[in-house]
Amino acid sequence: MDYLLRLSIPRDRGDLETLIDELLFLSPALGSEESPSGDGSVRTVYFEDAAARDDLAWRLRALGSIEVTAEDRLSFDWLEHYEQSLQPMEIGERFLVVPSESLIPSGTSRIAIVVPQERAFGTGSHETTSLCLRMLESIGSSDRLAADVGTGSGILAMAMALLGVPRVIAFDSDFEAIPVLDRNLARNRVDQGRVFPFCGTLDALRDVQFDLVTMNIIPEVIIPMLPLLSERMRVGGRVIVSGILRERRDEVVFAAADEGIDVVREAVAGDWWCGEGLLRARAQRRSIGT
Repeated sequence: MDYLLRLSIPRDRGDLETLIDELLFLSPALGSEESPSGDGSVRTVYFEDAAARDDLAWRLRALGSIEVTAEDRLSFDWLEHYEQSLQPMEIGERFLVVPSESLIPSGTSRIAIVVPQERAFGTGSHETTSLCLRMLESIGSSDRLAADVGTGSGILAMAMALLGVPRVIAFDSDFEAIPVLDRNLARNRVDQGRVFPFCGTLDALRDVQFDLVTMNIIPEVIIPMLPLLSERMRVGGRVIVSGILRERRDEVVFAAADEGIDVVREAVAGDWWCGEGLLRARAQRRSIGT
């Protein structure tokens, strides 16, 4: 059930608007919207429970000059309604990304990935994610161990697993992303032995050599991580980086080159740049005192 208050506010009563805003700020209201009506406006305020709504109604009525109406309404799942209005997204030659399994066309030969709209970033609709997916289409069977750094919804980790990578470690430093990833793995029936959710960063792992790494984050995170990344990759391994504005491209390319990673392929979409790097050799680091 949704709990609403409708406030009819006379025109040219700025003093009332200020008082209403102050009371709304102090209340547990979920949000409000305002629309013109006759000689004033109507503001609709939303609550999770009736008690909080009724308490604010009492305070607003005490102001006078405001018509306050309470209303109970059956809840409407706006998120589900929005998702059902979306169309399947064909990305590259092989992927199909949908917010609901019901939207997968029958008989499709594409690799379908179901990712609902949730708080964690990475639904496939953003250019940075779709660029990564297009880059991943060419991965080969030689990629045995992969990492998705800043996994969010897990869309890139799932894509690698569905393309045949035997083991993918999905990193995220935000613990709230892990339950989202777990739900998406179940939705997509990804083998639990292929994708391993991990709350933390690359430096938490020792004695690993990744064949393939995806990093769809931002340059401020990617660039400082490149030295450690080169140590965690095997020579000849590849890294796909995205989340980078086109004007930041050179900054990332030069920083990667300093760590022995050469950009061998790149693509752009809108304002965004994505690159695939090959670790040709690890950078030589001088020890202190030498």
